[in-house]
Amino acid sequence: MKFRTTRTVFGAAAVAVLAWTGSVTTASAATQPAQSSWAQRDSRTEVRQLSASAATDLQQQIDQTLRTTKGGVQVSANEIAYKGSGALLSLPLPGQRTAPENSQAALALFAPSAAKATPNITVYYWGCPQGDSADNQWYCFYQDANMGGRRLQWNLQHCGTDYEGIFANYGFTAQASSWVNTGPLYVWAQVGSSTLWVENPDEYNKYVGDEDNDLATGFTSC
Repeated sequence: MKFRTTRTVFGAAAVAVLAWTGSVTTASAATQPAQSSWAQRDSRTEVRQLSASAATDLQQQIDQTLRTTKGGVQVSANEIAYKGSGALLSLPLPGQRTAPENSQAALALFAPSAAKATPNITVYYWGCPQGDSADNQWYCFYQDANMGGRRLQWNLQHCGTDYEGIFANYGFTAQASSWVNTGPLYVWAQVGSSTLWVENPDEYNKYVGDEDNDLATGFTSC
């Protein structure tokens, strides 16, 4: 894929809501696995190789995020899925600047129904996945410049005013500093109802600039 960094204009469509299936775990102490077990059973080598102390530190970050946000469920050692909006939040592993690529467990929840069991991701761009169909291509917001820090991502369109302040649902208000858009949608990052920047299809930006950094409260994607 050839990525560019230009900006463009508007569009409109209907809100898409994720149909949720699969088994997930909430933040309840009664149902939460031992702090290292998420890492031990993860499909990704770098996660399975976490030390016990690193796995515990990561779980504490996940627990804190679940306590301070709504509607999230832990789906892997470093990932939280949010039902209503179809969002997936990925945390960096302890000591790492960037979050790793998504787990198979997380992607299976969001994959097109025909590929639910085996989501087909053809390539990752700074951890942001691009699948082989339009509804399996993602747009990702990053907490830090150069695609660092936490990664908040979607693979469906969300049009309308309901998403202008949605970052508050994930503890991501005034956090976004860089982005990747691997799919066909246009994405407008917003502060309230005002547009900060536009993400064209198949583009990225390693830093949104001093004027727009750490301001976004939500987005529209169509």
